[in-house]
Amino acid sequence: MSSRIPGFYKLPPDGRLRALQPLGLREVDLAAYREGLSLEAADLMVENVIGTFSLPCAVAVNFLINREDRVVPMVVEEPSVVAAVSNVARLARADGGFTAESDRAHMIGQIQLMDVRDPEGAVTRLQEALPALASRRRACTRGSRSAAAGSSTSRCGGWSTTSPGGRSSRWWWSSSCSTWSTPWAPTW
Repeated sequence: MSSRIPGFYKLPPDGRLRALQPLGLREVDLAAYREGLSLEAADLMVENVIGTFSLPCAVAVNFLINREDRVVPMVVEEPSVVAAVSNVARLARADGGFTAESDRAHMIGQIQLMDVRDPEGAVTRLQEALPALASRRRACTRGSRSAAAGSSTSRCGGWSTTSPGGRSSRWWWSSSCSTWSTPWAPTW
């Protein structure tokens, strides 16, 4: 079915949901849109939940993205935004729609070591451990592009020294799938 749905805006909310069913909207999706997020479900998603917050959930129609019909969910409180986006999508559709691409995924992790008595020694030990750490990373990311390409670029170094007043030093170590780096940041 096409995402070009003339008169979509004239339908009542339940009629809009029914009009989206041929595009793959399932019964469970319909229920979620009608009922919203329960407090119990919210509490399972994030910490310290005290309530939920409701905003209108709409869809922009008419989108042709990479030659595929799409409707674009939008949660906005500003009038006319969804209508304007749908109108622009309709105009772009006449010339082949939109083309989209994305960069490959890139994951970053950080470790902060606190109260390190010997920062230089810690860096040395971490540098010595990098081949084993890189091997473990590759084992965890089998099938990803970086692992398939054999990417194992590693870099490590830098630390914050003992702060003024003799407080303990803190050392930053940042890692990504293919790179280890250490942005220096005073943390006292």
